[in-house]
Amino acid sequence: MPAAPALSSTTYPADGRWHSDAGQAGTFKVTDPTGKAVHRHAHRRHGLLLLAPTTLGTHALTARVKGPNGAWSDWAIHTFRVGAIAGNFSTSFINDIAEAHFSQTLHPPVDDAPIEELPADEAYPEEDDIPAGFVEQVDPEVVETEDSATAAPVAELPERADQDVIGTSLDGSAQTLVNLPTGSASPAELSSTGLVIYPNTQTDADTIAVRTGTNAVELFHLLRSRNAPSSFTYRPALRPGEVITVGEDNTMMTSGLERGLTTFVTAPLALDAKGNTIPVSMTLSGNDIVVALAPAEGQSIAYPVLLDPGYGYGYGYGYGYGSITDAK
Repeated sequence: MPAAPALSSTTYPADGRWHSDAGQAGTFKVTDPTGKAVHRHAHRRHGLLLLAPTTLGTHALTARVKGPNGAWSDWAIHTFRVGAIAGNFSTSFINDIAEAHFSQTLHPPVDDAPIEELPADEAYPEEDDIPAGFVEQVDPEVVETEDSATAAPVAELPERADQDVIGTSLDGSAQTLVNLPTGSASPAELSSTGLVIYPNTQTDADTIAVRTGTNAVELFHLLRSRNAPSSFTYRPALRPGEVITVGEDNTMMTSGLERGLTTFVTAPLALDAKGNTIPVSMTLSGNDIVVALAPAEGQSIAYPVLLDPGYGYGYGYGYGYGSITDAK
């Protein structure tokens, strides 16, 4: 059986980067490394194919060769990406860009390890921790229903990118948790892989959200070129008496005398297209939190870049404990 051929292209190389445009033809070279493949006219070591991808996104060219004895080689695969990624694009193409480079970050693995069961023959007596003489007081004006008994705090993503993330507490009251950074009024769209995408929110940039629970969503900024913003400003919703303080290790927190800790901002993260970590700074400007890329001197950045601000909230708002963007 002949060896699988080698595939290459100067127009669409398999380098993980984005090239050319849909409809733009490229030459693909099919090379037989052993020279044992046959052609209907003569033995050939290589052949050329002229192909024009019809759509933007990730594509794969497959090829195999046939030996003199009629046996076919294994398939060779040449995976390449079509399209310049600067400009305004559809949600489907933005989803393809994000998934191609940051799928593991956007879809972290779920720990599905089985829960250890207790031995069947081992009894654990219930402990009565109710204080002596305790009498439960029932508010006659509050009628508990099945819905209210099972109610949970909810974090709501906005319908448009120029709106706010809203938290709804157990009692049904709503409160702005954080104002999204200034951008276009792009409507939220659900992608084929379950990402909530606000396309083209800034120049060569998009906002992506992933729901990680009823009361937890995670926000990201996809920066597609060096023309995209390198910093984003968040405006936490402060109640009377609340203040923002700077903590250690690039963190911040909001707290008040009556409610204690209400919100926190963990150390933001950024990854480039090659999986390299880019340092990120976080500063306080008045009551605004500014998150910005802060690459090391001489550090090159391979776009696109995924920026994760790391915003979350705690008990003070009465919404329960969960992250608005992942509390790492």
